[in-house]
Amino acid sequence: MESERLATWLSFLPMKPSTRGLHWGWTAKGKERKAKMRQWPSESAARRNAAALELRLHQEGWLDAKVQPRWIHPKRSTTLILDVTMGQRWTIDKVRWKVGASGLPLGALQRIAQLDEGIPMEMGRLVDAQERIAAWAQSHGYATVHTGLIAYELDTLGQSQGRSATLEVEIDPWNPAGMPWMSDIRDTLALLPRPHPLVRMGQVRWNGETPGPNTEQANLRPDVWRHAVDVAPGESFKPEKLSRAYRGLTILNMFSRVNVAQSLRWDTAAQEREVGLPGAVVMDVDFLVEPKETHDIAVELDFIRNDARYGPQLGITMLRHNARRWGGENAWFAGFGYVAVAPFANFNREGLLNSGEWSLSWRRTRVGIPPISLDKLLPSAAPKTAIEFGWDREIWPEFTRSQIHAKHDFSFTENPSRGSVVHISLIDVSLVNLSNRSVGFVDWLEDQENPLVVARFNNHATLGSSVSWERRWTVGSWEGGWEVQASWAGGLAQTFATRRGPSSWTFDDETGAWMVVEGVPVVQYGRGLLGFHGGKATRWHRLRRAFNVRLGMAQAGKNTPSLPLEQSFFTGGANGIRGWTIRALGPGNLEGSALASAVQGVGDIRVDLQHEWRFLADESWQPAWFVDAGNVWLHGKDAPEGTRWKDGKWNSIALSTGLGLRYDLEFFVARIDAGLRLHDPSAPTGSRWLGQGGLKGAIHLGLGLPF
Repeated sequence: MESERLATWLSFLPMKPSTRGLHWGWTAKGKERKAKMRQWPSESAARRNAAALELRLHQEGWLDAKVQPRWIHPKRSTTLILDVTMGQRWTIDKVRWKVGASGLPLGALQRIAQLDEGIPMEMGRLVDAQERIAAWAQSHGYATVHTGLIAYELDTLGQSQGRSATLEVEIDPWNPAGMPWMSDIRDTLALLPRPHPLVRMGQVRWNGETPGPNTEQANLRPDVWRHAVDVAPGESFKPEKLSRAYRGLTILNMFSRVNVAQSLRWDTAAQEREVGLPGAVVMDVDFLVEPKETHDIAVELDFIRNDARYGPQLGITMLRHNARRWGGENAWFAGFGYVAVAPFANFNREGLLNSGEWSLSWRRTRVGIPPISLDKLLPSAAPKTAIEFGWDREIWPEFTRSQIHAKHDFSFTENPSRGSVVHISLIDVSLVNLSNRSVGFVDWLEDQENPLVVARFNNHATLGSSVSWERRWTVGSWEGGWEVQASWAGGLAQTFATRRGPSSWTFDDETGAWMVVEGVPVVQYGRGLLGFHGGKATRWHRLRRAFNVRLGMAQAGKNTPSLPLEQSFFTGGANGIRGWTIRALGPGNLEGSALASAVQGVGDIRVDLQHEWRFLADESWQPAWFVDAGNVWLHGKDAPEGTRWKDGKWNSIALSTGLGLRYDLEFFVARIDAGLRLHDPSAPTGSRWLGQGGLKGAIHLGLGLPF
């Protein structure tokens, strides 16, 4: 028997021992575990598990299987053994179809059902075939077909020696007499069973009312309504169109409740004669929605955990739903966070108040992508446009970073079944100012031997664009997702200023960069990031493997000496190479004594390779063992020695391993990871590997899984 299949069956057992490790009894899961512990072990639990497994085996085709329970008591513990006698697995020898009276095409049904001769006699396979047949029939307009009309009969008599059976598939015809909506027809002969009719759309209502051509439903613009609800009377009934309409209404985010009520009706006023009767079967649809209040307010506690900052943020959001009747919303946000480069990094008198982050923003969203007409956009694409203005202020121990930004972007779904979404920022403008520089920070900048380091901390303006594409993937038992990001800035603005700008515009004497205002040049760069992650359950159902690959590269432009700090790459921390804290690794083989030539932990190239084994101890606790590898590097002829990939190559790869513990609180996952450095590329040669020096590592707190 396949161990993976056995693990799946064991998961269906009704009685299992609960983990006697740590758990919180005041949670719902903790109370459930305590209740299970009181019922284990017992003869009742043994009999129930044996009966459940035997039933499962019968459903999978082992009709002769027997399961006997017994208890053993090794080393003061109690273990339930289920002795299984499998026997020979039954198969389907012949398949017979009786579908003529239903009016459905036999060839299409055989192709959809996939019930071939010689397949195992699995009940799950038969149920799946029922659902596929019913779904295919309804998607082709046969709305009166459902799984209850699809019956199986297995003939095992006379063939028990070979453990094979004959399967008969029968689809009942349409029975008008059993339909309440056919009660107006008094002719009993007309109500005899007939082939299933092709159904068309009947009345399309909105909260019980039939709208006119210019009626505004729920205060939506008519073109927004037509885009979200692409359903019209008289067209063929397609369940997937109603599903898309439901998704289209929920995406608007302006309704607290959305329901699509469907009811079949015999329309005697129809011109055609359907299946020999005057009239036709139609599907009436009523979209029942309950709009949200026009204004809303929300208070939320979030957790900032990006590559450079870490900590809680308290925010308040004021919403105006259905702004200007476009199905979007206006959002005003104000937030404050206590953030740092690592947990507890600034718990001292000097740094306690030097780790704040303030944010103010206004964002407006709407359905569609102007100037493209909504009629030309598919509802399934969920097109959305947003405009945002904001101000951010980050207080670091060394300086205060303020930023004003404006964005105009749009998004659409390229493939809903794969979660393939494209985001495009046509305009991304920002102005960054570093002020309140500490004396120590200013002295550190003046001591730098490399002018590229100083350039990372200049005031600057960004005029650029970006695009990203994310998508889910499945290969065998593996599943995950990938994301591609690309951004660029400054090139077009610099070219325009140089060739077409008025004579009053100024340029930097050293770099030639266009100065938007005095001391604020326009930066030029190109930046790309690729993320790829996935996971799968192992044959031992409690153990799961997961991996993450992150590759990034950025290049400063002709008139920009080096990348601004916010466009650079970092690693380490709770989501990077976990043997190091944030911005404590790299670039390359950079040693602590060479920090005058580069910024520690900041690079133009990033590689993260991560792998985890996650063990599901119980419904809440999840220990993990992880291995991380990677680093950040600089590139270019002006990069200091030892910071480039070609300088150290494989010796510049950082390697760490460690253990983690996660607890699922149902509304979020709390996580602690402890990483140990196996190979430290920043250590002196001869003391880089574990065992060649003292033990070094890092402990990280986080919310959610790392990938």
